[in-house]
Amino acid sequence: MQILDSRSKSEEIESSVIDILGYGQIDLAMQLLQDREHWISVYNDHKLVTKDKHSDTIYDNHALPKKQKVTKERNAEPDFIDRLLQDPQSLVNERNLILAENEARTHSSLPKRQISVSQKYPFVFDVQAEAKLTSSFLSGSRLYLPEGTVHERKDLWDSITLPIPEKAPQDVLQIPRVQVAQMDSLCQTALKGTEELNLIQSVVYKTAYFTRENLLVSAPTGAGKTNVALLCMLQLIKQHLNQGNLVDLEAFKIVYMAPMKALASEMTSNFSRKLAPLGLKVRECTGDMQLSKQELLETQVLMTTPEKWDVITRKGAGDHSLVNLVKLVIIDEVHLLHEDRGAVIEALVARMLRMVETTQSPIRIVGLSATLPNYVDVARFLCVNPYKGLFYFDSRFRPVPLGMSFMGVMVFVHARTETVRTARWLREHALTEGHIEHFRPPRLGQKDGMAQKKIQKVRDNILHELLPDGIGCHHAGMLRHDRDLVEQLFSSGQIRVLICTATLAWGVNLPAHAVVIKGTRVYDADKSDFVDLDILDVLQIFGRAGRPQFDSLGLATIITTKEKLGHYLSLITLQNPIESTLLKNLHDHLNAEIALATVSNMDEAVTWLSYTYLFIRLRMNPSHYGIPPAMLQRDCNLVDFLVRALRDVATELDRAEMIRFEPRSGQLSATDRGRTASLYYVKFQTAAMVKDELDPMNMESQLLDLLSRATEFASMKLREDEALELQQIRDDACRYEVSVQTGQMSYTGHGAAKLNASLGVESSDNPDEKMATAGDSCPVVEKKINLLLQSYISRYHPKTHSLVSDMYYVQQNASRLIRYIFEISLRRGWASATMQALKLAKMIEKRQWYDDSPLWQFVDADSDPLIERLEHLNLTIDRILDMDANLLGEFSGPIILVGKN
Repeated sequence: MQILDSRSKSEEIESSVIDILGYGQIDLAMQLLQDREHWISVYNDHKLVTKDKHSDTIYDNHALPKKQKVTKERNAEPDFIDRLLQDPQSLVNERNLILAENEARTHSSLPKRQISVSQKYPFVFDVQAEAKLTSSFLSGSRLYLPEGTVHERKDLWDSITLPIPEKAPQDVLQIPRVQVAQMDSLCQTALKGTEELNLIQSVVYKTAYFTRENLLVSAPTGAGKTNVALLCMLQLIKQHLNQGNLVDLEAFKIVYMAPMKALASEMTSNFSRKLAPLGLKVRECTGDMQLSKQELLETQVLMTTPEKWDVITRKGAGDHSLVNLVKLVIIDEVHLLHEDRGAVIEALVARMLRMVETTQSPIRIVGLSATLPNYVDVARFLCVNPYKGLFYFDSRFRPVPLGMSFMGVMVFVHARTETVRTARWLREHALTEGHIEHFRPPRLGQKDGMAQKKIQKVRDNILHELLPDGIGCHHAGMLRHDRDLVEQLFSSGQIRVLICTATLAWGVNLPAHAVVIKGTRVYDADKSDFVDLDILDVLQIFGRAGRPQFDSLGLATIITTKEKLGHYLSLITLQNPIESTLLKNLHDHLNAEIALATVSNMDEAVTWLSYTYLFIRLRMNPSHYGIPPAMLQRDCNLVDFLVRALRDVATELDRAEMIRFEPRSGQLSATDRGRTASLYYVKFQTAAMVKDELDPMNMESQLLDLLSRATEFASMKLREDEALELQQIRDDACRYEVSVQTGQMSYTGHGAAKLNASLGVESSDNPDEKMATAGDSCPVVEKKINLLLQSYISRYHPKTHSLVSDMYYVQQNASRLIRYIFEISLRRGWASATMQALKLAKMIEKRQWYDDSPLWQFVDADSDPLIERLEHLNLTIDRILDMDANLLGEFSGPIILVGKN
């Protein structure tokens, strides 16, 4: 009552009340907060009555709804103080009884009991399970650090060192490891070269291989989750063995969704090697690796990303034969649910679950993840039985214990130039301080001589300078030969400190005793800006710390700003529950379901949402999604909230002509525009913009302007250091003049005149103007996008790092968007716009202008002098075919003659 009567902020009072009552009494807490003044008045009356001894003491104020009832019951009870002195145990028993009745009443009023982390599950090993029940964890309002944490405060920095985790429980450690030699022949074939499963794999083995249960396996990085996925694949393969012990390759498909293309490529080669002896084909299907429909049908294991699989499953009837054969879906790094991309995973799982209900053909879902905070919620989302298929292993199960420190030796940086700068700084300071011997490798006689010979073969001058002192660099811009050599030298101990980018953590398995992440700001091409390093990358990098064959302890350090220290601490110590991001992308995913005809009215739309992770988190943490307590009391099932959200989205989609929505009946039907947007993965805002601005007489230059205004590029930015190169692009690599509309914005500040001049924009005198983004509908940024797109077609190679990333991002999206514009123009019957859109689509795909020589389509023909000469001589393909060998030789030399013969 003192808390309710305090003058603290409402959020603080709410958090404190829930801390006292517990999250299970959320309804009671909301009732107290809602009628706060009434209960404070009752409490004050009680204090006055007690003081004057005119009546009995009120024992349980919060259980009584009205003052009159309090006065009535006051006369019926014996004196509270007398009972407290004579028989205190009776008061305790009575209090417990009342609490039990209140809890039962509260539970009966709840819509549906959620899976609770407080329950004991047989395969959950979580030492912090009790801490996760507090409201502070659920709301993310407080940061609790493990006992033994050391916090040092300096003038210039703060340092927090977490204690080394304890060992796993002894009874778990004594679980016998599964010997591969004792497994059946199918497993022995796939696990050739492996003697036994590790601890985590042995715990999961029976459920993964002998049942069809859905699984969620959450374990530290490097704990062997890949083999768990393999066991699930083998379980499915075992079901399709015929009498001759041969696999029926046409009876099933397996989909493995990896979060990154690089990881999908690595998993493709890994599983190909293990499953090839069984006759299975494993293929990668990502944005970089396109497969034909025939190749898809011939593949048994498809390695893809969530976005690519979403595109495939959106195609409807055309790919039903493929989708209907899927019997196992493995989602790697399922904790991506909290990112913007997580909405895609939600939509995919909801689509699969509804398809299972419709077709009555079961699909096994397996989720793999690093350690999750609210793993029970994720398990419920994946329809995992928590008593059979939920496996959670905390940091105690890491193969090598990890000590972590946070400051606001494999050093991970986030730019290629930064690797060299950091390496040189380390070397110079080590020489100055007299510590260079700590970096230099030990002299090992003959091995040392071999290492020196390898160093001599390095082609990079900077590596020549650094390697003798035991310091190396590694990034994607290096020659393949030099990268391989650096990896070999580090693995053999000839390089003691390796400065590298995060790509090394995702690719080669090259563990180190210690890893350091220097800085947490990394460039994101999708947002065209520097963003916080994702927790997925942090966990992957930390996973490289500790070499099982050499170290008893691994060390990991992250160096960031003071402002971000708490952010990364809460993420690493799993103190922020994973929330849904589906509401941000509801337009696109609802349109996709309507286009697939899986949602045709409001009732079906609400049912569809009930299969998503959003629905689970709405009920567990409603305040995060803006649902006030009063609404929750009126709408405990949240049906009204979902209907209201869906109606708002459907109305906007109808206005953009992407669907047809009948408000009275709630009917939803697809349109050609909506189906095409779904097929080409076009955002709702872009589709609406194209509807308003696409014209039947648009020419190529106008279509380029239209592409530049797409919402997909809304986060693109314009930077001062790009000015000179953008001017060069405009002068040397563009066919069409980039126009500027009136009311434009410009950049001001140091170098503003140079930047604005490069784009043909007059500088502004307003000192308050900042660097513009496309999100401001700024024509200047649209011009940058236009320039990058034209320079891509002209095969220009940017030198500025940010322009390289931006050009790749623009190209990826533009090729898809122009195909959407082509389809819309075709369906509208606009012949001229259709022809222009098709020409532009081919130019973007082939990276050449419509009047360039067709010979530029050959692979690696970016700067071929022979093609340039033929183009300069205006020799078309038809003229070359008509010429004899001697004449060709006069024009182009012996190279053509060799090819002709």
